[in-house]
Amino acid sequence: MEPQKIQNAQEFLKDLTANCRKNKNFKNQLLNNPKTTIEEFIGKKISLPEGKVLMVEDQTDNSFVYLNIPRKPDLDNLELTDEQLENVAGGAFPYGPIALAIAVIRAVDDICQGAYDAGAQCKM
Repeated sequence: MEPQKIQNAQEFLKDLTANCRKNKNFKNQLLNNPKTTIEEFIGKKISLPEGKVLMVEDQTDNSFVYLNIPRKPDLDNLELTDEQLENVAGGAFPYGPIALAIAVIRAVDDICQGAYDAGAQCKM
């Protein structure tokens, strides 16, 4: 995964979260209709992979302890760069954490569909 895509995904989530904290109406719209709200936020249409549904969960209530059970990474369809494959083969780092990190970044990238790469700016 390119470092720029990782940075863009992190920036997107930071901006989205900050807007939810500043604007209760925006937060409610995001919870009730996440795809449309994100499209309006970034100023362009997004598409999710076939069969996927975007779900936003409000975890701001301090009286709860939230536990997220993540999906199992699809290691069969995971693509690593040649450098990553060399490192794995050489034992430079464990495969599991890298695979999980790549899966998370790809999921976020699917949501924002390269909005920042295309020069779109979030509407704050």
